Amino acid sequence: MTAKPAIVWFRQDLRLRDNPALSAAAGTGAPVIPVFILDDAAAGEWAPGAASRWWLHHSLQSLNESLDQKMVILRGPALPLLTDLVRQTGASAVFWNRC
Repeated sequence: MTAKPAIVWFRQDLRLRDNPALSAAAGTGAPVIPVFILDDAAAGEWAPGAASRWWLHHSLQSLNESLDQKMVILRGPALPLLTDLVRQTGASAVFWNRC
């Protein structure tokens, strides 16, 4: 029987080294599903501008390359998108770092 996957929700912390959420998910021994959600509504007045979006695009592209193109990138309200992803994948856990 294959272990149910664990989701790692990358938020503001896009590093692989010394990433507590990623380490905890990997420590379960289950397959890891990396996800990033761009939620402009939740960002409110802190929504990224053009320069920040350029940086984010290139950072996510680099991170996805490091993850063998396995990152799921979504846009919209985080909670329903995460809930849907858990349902679709059968994930048993979601890990993330505090902002």
